[in-house]
Amino acid sequence: MEMLLYSLLILNCSSVSFPSLKKLGLDSIIYLGGDKYVNRLLSNCPVLEDLHVDRCLEVNVVIFTVRVPSLKVLGMFNFTEKDRDDVAYGVFIDTPSVETLNILDRTDGFCVLKNEMPNVATVDIDLTYNSHSGNILGCISQVEDLWLSLSSSQDAYPSGCVFHRLVDFTLCDVRSSGWTYLCVWSEIHLNYEFSKLSSTIALRKIN
Repeated sequence: MEMLLYSLLILNCSSVSFPSLKKLGLDSIIYLGGDKYVNRLLSNCPVLEDLHVDRCLEVNVVIFTVRVPSLKVLGMFNFTEKDRDDVAYGVFIDTPSVETLNILDRTDGFCVLKNEMPNVATVDIDLTYNSHSGNILGCISQVEDLWLSLSSSQDAYPSGCVFHRLVDFTLCDVRSSGWTYLCVWSEIHLNYEFSKLSSTIALRKIN
């Protein structure tokens, strides 16, 4: 079962349940009850496996929490047209079973992954304008295919983070700091093919 909600105002989801829903899309939704309505809506989807969220931060959800144990595919896209310096907005993700993760964030809010994702295979993350992404790489260390664009902050490249299963890796918007930390936390050796085009570095493991 699949469902796509687009440009809707959700008034009350406490009595709504989707026991068979496997795929859900939430595009520019306004949740009248704020953060708690998001939590309630997702908790009423007990077998959800695929979730795509496209949100504009001028709506009234400050912290968008995705806590879905059954989720295997997550796409989270955040955009804003307004200055939100007055509030600590962001995304909190607790999805330990995820296999495919796609995050595009054009804000300066925080993005937190609660736990390590042992099953994750494909990750596409663009947090170029987000300086609060410190714990993300440590949670996706089992990834095989990684596309990454982070801020130039040193905090975005934590030490001690090693990707033992990495096969394909692309690092975009490379600055000097990014290249320095890349060499440390990826433990890249001669068994990777290397190519660089403009500000993008691509690596592929040689069989």
